[in-house]
Amino acid sequence: MKLNLSNLIFILITLISHSFASAFDKSQVISFGVVPQYSHMTLEKKWLPFIAELEKETGHRFKLLHSTSIPEFEDEVGIGRFDLAYMSPYHLIVGNAKQGYLPLVRDKAKKLKGIVVVRNDSNITNIKQLKNSLIAFPSKKALAASMFVRADLSKLKIPFKARYVKSHSSVYLNVLLKKTMAGGGAQRTFDSQPKEIKNELKVIHSTKSIFAHPIVAHPRINKKVIEKIKQTILKMNNYPAGKKILQNISSGSIGNAHINDYKDIKKLYD
Repeated sequence: MKLNLSNLIFILITLISHSFASAFDKSQVISFGVVPQYSHMTLEKKWLPFIAELEKETGHRFKLLHSTSIPEFEDEVGIGRFDLAYMSPYHLIVGNAKQGYLPLVRDKAKKLKGIVVVRNDSNITNIKQLKNSLIAFPSKKALAASMFVRADLSKLKIPFKARYVKSHSSVYLNVLLKKTMAGGGAQRTFDSQPKEIKNELKVIHSTKSIFAHPIVAHPRINKKVIEKIKQTILKMNNYPAGKKILQNISSGSIGNAHINDYKDIKKLYD
């Protein structure tokens, strides 16, 4: 190809553009949101080691962003606040429709399951005994802890009063402190509660199970950067320090995730 002045200028502009894009990829801070199922302090304890490992292995900078409640997190997903995020399958479906979020990885070993808890000293052993009771939920659209539990109560024609308390941890505290008769949670968040809380509560009902929360990416992030982040997370399965970090946020075994993993949820809310 004969290089005239126009071709030469085009090539130079292309090279400069690629150089700036590469520099931007490395210099930008990638925001990471986490659905606030736990307290601010607990979330940082679980996720900051993961963020630090991502920074070390990818060379990119990340910032953990906090949401004060699950409803606020839902709104932020809808407007695309997060570059990357850990969210419920319901939030994924909403975020995919509104912003194009796509799942990267998810827990391979565990599934998401809703539960109903009461105090250990309660004589309630079946959710049918909760007729007209006040029940705590994290938010209206918390998938397993609220939507699945409320669906089961509805199918069984059990009337109840709902109190939405912003997080899973708050649900368990409301039950423990006798502010509500029962609470809707998720098996995984219940299992991770401190012993002094978990040992005072009992599970009286479990819902159906679905694939667990994915880590997702917004399409504005460069595809090569997304793929590097994804492969870095998957590689954490393969060395002791990485596996220990994954155990803070999952069963310790992370695998690929695809939007079709959650197609049944999509059918429910289309």
